[in-house]
Amino acid sequence: MSLAELLGRPRVLILQHAAFVLLAVLLSLLPTDAASVSPSQQVMNSIARKNGWGQSSSLEMGVEVDAGDGRLRGVVLDSGDSDLAFVDSPELHVYVGADERDHLVFRMKYLGQCDLAMISLERAPSETNAWATTDRRVLHDPVRIPFELHTNVLEQDDIYYIPIWQHVTGVIRRVRLHPCVSRNGITGQSFSLDWVAFAKAPVITKVRGCIDKYYGYQHFPDSSHSDEDSMLPQLNCTELERWTNGFHHSSAAVCAPMLLPRAATYNCAREGGGLLSISGKHFGTADAVVTIDGVECLDAVHVVPEVELQCRLPAAASQWLANPAYPSVVRVHNGHLLQLVGEAPSLSYAAPVTAPQMPIISNVAAHGLDVNWRAPDDVWESMTVTGYLVAWKRCADASFLAEDVVVVGNVTSTTITELESAMSYQVKVTPLTEDQIRWPLEWQNIDLYGRRSMLPDAVIGINSPLSSCVETPALGTPDSTDAFRLPCVFLEQVGLTSPRDDPQISPSPNSTRRC
Repeated sequence: MSLAELLGRPRVLILQHAAFVLLAVLLSLLPTDAASVSPSQQVMNSIARKNGWGQSSSLEMGVEVDAGDGRLRGVVLDSGDSDLAFVDSPELHVYVGADERDHLVFRMKYLGQCDLAMISLERAPSETNAWATTDRRVLHDPVRIPFELHTNVLEQDDIYYIPIWQHVTGVIRRVRLHPCVSRNGITGQSFSLDWVAFAKAPVITKVRGCIDKYYGYQHFPDSSHSDEDSMLPQLNCTELERWTNGFHHSSAAVCAPMLLPRAATYNCAREGGGLLSISGKHFGTADAVVTIDGVECLDAVHVVPEVELQCRLPAAASQWLANPAYPSVVRVHNGHLLQLVGEAPSLSYAAPVTAPQMPIISNVAAHGLDVNWRAPDDVWESMTVTGYLVAWKRCADASFLAEDVVVVGNVTSTTITELESAMSYQVKVTPLTEDQIRWPLEWQNIDLYGRRSMLPDAVIGINSPLSSCVETPALGTPDSTDAFRLPCVFLEQVGLTSPRDDPQISPSPNSTRRC
């Protein structure tokens, strides 16, 4: 099978695929009579015509080779020196970048008793004619990369992916293939090699679509790149504040993209369905496969060839739900050579919000009271909160009743009514995280008490500590005025206003309270 048939696409398009951008290096070394051959045929025949491969003699290489039908076939000779058995490439000029994820990819079948092979890479000299000898048998300052031979007989397992970027950077001058470096001396072992390519695996730089964080570093964080400031996440969001009944403060954020080089996204809906955008390079032009923790992202499309993908977020895997871990790993696979893959821990599903501080009870009347609490201090966590569960119980009771709870929006106070007089109560507050993208209006629509219904698939956070016990006054006492049957407002002589930032702030002397 030729490389074009392996890729399953018109052969004339092979050179347009980013994963094989360096194949042209090999093609340029064809004999001059190849000018009339199509590019795809040149790829297919690059080994068949030897194209400079295996030009040393059999005694020099320890391998007897024969080329034909799109393949280079070889028999390993019994020289007694396993390192002597090799096949050299022609002279190359291939640049391997530190952050380009370059691989040497080839398809080879080895028949014989061997389990270890090796690739040796010769780098270009730092100065012209720096090497004293031009003996082709001598590989100057080689970078040796051993690899295990495949034992599976399936055809797809004959493809080898050597991550040369992990071992070398700079210009590669020559490649030497040692088909076996661990044979047991039995002669007649053979191999077949039908195509070789320098390929680039995908590189992910941005994942966006939920709540997005941006970073200033150019490279993946390690000890040699980035500084402390570039590691700090940034956002471009505007807070939209609302005041319900002139008293209950609620907020939402509207965010815009930033031009920083890296981005990750978090608070993604566990049920999936949201649109993700994945930016980077070497994604190819078609058929890329995107996964989140091993679950395939749906409807993946190449929005911009090579550099931009979009797909539908899959639901969190059952294994993840059983043991949530943050962040999740996003992977992009080359659509034709699936082991060319780039990955980045750049997505997090919605996480339970940490416990708020102990709520404060105020404005206690015979049949009601106000509950006040603080939103999370951490800005990233506060942006995930869409509402709260507010529950109350009599202090003498051991547990909360299911009916004694209300759901409120993203507010920091509410009023609890229909309580018993002369009874001690305490409350707790639990944050909620709901899908802000799926329910853009519903999570913000609240009544005069700040209440609403809980939305589907809400992630329930950690309970706050219980408040102090507060006793409602008995009926007929001076403090028993029932002011909680309707929400209360303050009427100024010049208009309707109220204290906003703190429920303990008193209204102005010119205002009156009406309930």
